[in-house]
Amino acid sequence: MNEQRQVDTLIVVFDRNGRIIRFNHACETLTGYAFEEIKGKQFWDLFLIPQDKSTAQSLFTHNNAQQFPAKNQTRWLTKDGRRRLISWSNTTLLDANGDVEYIIAAGSDITEREQTALLLNASESLQRVTTALLQHLTTLDDVLSIVCAEACRLTGAEGSAILLLANETNLHLKSSCGVPLPVFQRLSVKDSFAGTVVKQKKPLLLNNPQNQIQAYQRNPAVKTLLAVPLCVDETVLGVLDVVNKPGGFSENDMRLMHLFAGQAAISIEHAQLHQQAEKLAVIEERQRLARELHDSVTQAIYSVTLYADAARMALNAGKHDVAANHLQELRHMAREAILDMRLLIFELHPPVLEKEGLVTAVQTRLETVEARSGLQSAFHVQGTESRLPLAIEENLYRIVQEALNNAVKHAKAEQVTVNLRFDDHLFSLEVGDDGIGFDPIRARKSGGLGLRGIEERVQRIGGQLHVESSPQKGTILKVEVDL
Repeated sequence: MNEQRQVDTLIVVFDRNGRIIRFNHACETLTGYAFEEIKGKQFWDLFLIPQDKSTAQSLFTHNNAQQFPAKNQTRWLTKDGRRRLISWSNTTLLDANGDVEYIIAAGSDITEREQTALLLNASESLQRVTTALLQHLTTLDDVLSIVCAEACRLTGAEGSAILLLANETNLHLKSSCGVPLPVFQRLSVKDSFAGTVVKQKKPLLLNNPQNQIQAYQRNPAVKTLLAVPLCVDETVLGVLDVVNKPGGFSENDMRLMHLFAGQAAISIEHAQLHQQAEKLAVIEERQRLARELHDSVTQAIYSVTLYADAARMALNAGKHDVAANHLQELRHMAREAILDMRLLIFELHPPVLEKEGLVTAVQTRLETVEARSGLQSAFHVQGTESRLPLAIEENLYRIVQEALNNAVKHAKAEQVTVNLRFDDHLFSLEVGDDGIGFDPIRARKSGGLGLRGIEERVQRIGGQLHVESSPQKGTILKVEVDL
């Protein structure tokens, strides 16, 4: 054990000018240099990247023992160009005048330990992306923005961008952060660095992309580039790149970005599927409204024309009582058509929801639809009103809307109450009416009264649904959302 520990320990002795005068076998094994190759040479010319040379040289300028750190970490370059992180313990030996004569440095290679720490760091970045996605609120744009920001943070790059495949031949810029800003919104798969990554399904690391001879589209402000494919199984969604890391990107950066891109691609695909589902939901909503328009408003207007013709014929026949009854029915059908039209207009798009929020939207709905239909309504807001994420507000509004529609059209209610409650971490809404009620178990099984749609919306925002109702005893619908 002692022999193994001694072999693994790096021992280097420098003179007062930073020249190497001792170099043990462990150092030879690590760096790839034999001692005879480097004896008498200043270590910074061999082992340090340009950014670290001036710092090392300054330590040897004044020959002051107090300025030499007892411990430090230095990134050394091996003979074949690999970077290793070394942790050093330094001892200074002084001459008769008290000046530094030799520095003895004992070190250990901690590259793997650093890589483990970076992997943990990457794991935290992945967790942030996944957590954002699981909030049910995150749009595709939000996910892309988070991925770009985390990629910069993970690698120390100054800028990042995501390009997604629009088709087999083109990539579209979908998100970016930092500097420089991308100059192209669309890139060809055939003639771009990103396209090379897509075709090869492999990362691309270029610490001097301007020297590449290929006729690729370039941004002169990009000094260093690391691009990795965004893949789910064997499907390539696009490319994630980071640019302009001080000192250039390393193989370790490439490994971390490749790992990060794998999880990011899954998050992006999920967000895309969620976006597609929302578009389908909008289409289904429009189709439902079209059916409602045909089944209710169109039928009501057709009935109006029938009663109008019947009233005209009754008047021509001198049957004034019959004509008066027909006109009364005509008036009733016209009022029903107007009410249905108001409901459909509000269902198509609540005009104040996005601008002013859920509270104002619900209040406007009650004043515009329920009040004009003769239904008495009460509206209460408890706690400090605050805007919720728009995706949650839209679903909550649709739930209130469906509950109110049931009270107006089916429950034959005379009064309805809506309560909204804002707490620090919990939001709840309650819609109650004094209508004829129904059997919730039977309604859920049949999907009647819009309960299936309400349940789907509640699940979409991670909420809990409670329905209390019984024949002739009204209905209370309650939704709670843990924020």
